[in-house]
Amino acid sequence: MYSTTLLLGPDLTADSSGWTHTLTPTEVAELDAALLSAETAGLEIIDLTAENFPLPALAPRLRALQLELVSGRGLALMRGLPVARYSPWQVCAAFYGLVGAYTRSLFSST
Repeated sequence: MYSTTLLLGPDLTADSSGWTHTLTPTEVAELDAALLSAETAGLEIIDLTAENFPLPALAPRLRALQLELVSGRGLALMRGLPVARYSPWQVCAAFYGLVGAYTRSLFSST
């Protein structure tokens, strides 16, 4: 477990592998399928859950992310979301599906 009072910028940048994840092509394809399923079903973004936004291969990674947010460093970075090819609804649904439906930690920082 990490104490956020002990984390300094150099500590974080020295090894970002513990708090960053780049989506693999397989994970992006799984996310695309979940988005298509949710859109086809006419689901509202707020109604997305792990049950109706299935990400079976990515779910373990998202659970680890939740632990990192709650009991670890308190921050995480996920890269590789192809937002340029998504509609505004899909971007919001992807974010909510990844973060809200699986980690229940809905907050972001710029």
